[in-house]
Formats: sequence, structure tokens, C-alpha cells
Amino acid sequence: MTYGNLTVTHQVKTEPKGGLIFSWTAESTQTVVTRAGILAAVASSFPAGQEPRCDELPEVALVEISRKLPQQCYARIESQAKTVWIDMIPSRGSLELRTRLQ
Repeated sequence: MTYGNLTVTHQVKTEPKGGLIFSWTAESTQTVVTRAGILAAVASSFPAGQEPRCDELPEVALVEISRKLPQQCYARIESQAKTVWIDMIPSRGSLELRTRLQ
């Protein structure tokens, strides 16, 4: 798979199912994330008006699946007068967000 000039390599496994029929699975240890996708995922996880802020994010990056991104986002929790740190962990097809109080 390619996105712009980034290439995600997949390992494809096949299994014969009989005759000329095969099943297959494709797996990768990497995925592509975009600034727009990260910001949309973070914003959709918080109520309107609770505008999260993020470290500088790359426009597009090839990253390891299941490994926390080096950048973080932050959101203010008004009811607790605290800031929550948002760790972002890419997985296959989604971005997991883990929050922790500062």
C-alpha cells in the first residue's frame, strides 16, 4: 500500500482451500497517519468547546502499529481544573486514545 511517497509493506499469507481456491491474510507492522486524521480523532473524543491542543504533528507519517506516537495532545477538564494528556496509539484501521491526568 502507498500513500503519497510512503509505502506500507504487508506480509501476505495464503492457505489452499481446495482446487485453485486460496484464502489469504495481509499483515503489517506499520501504518500511515495524517495530521488531519489525528486531529479529527482527538476532537471527536471531547465535547464541543473543549478544544484539545496537540504537539506539532507531521502532515503525514509512517509509524509503528501499537507504539505510542512521540507527540501528545492535551485537553482542559473544566470541572476538575486539570489538564488531561492524550497518548495516541495507532492500530490497524484506527487510532486508540489513552488519557491520563497531568
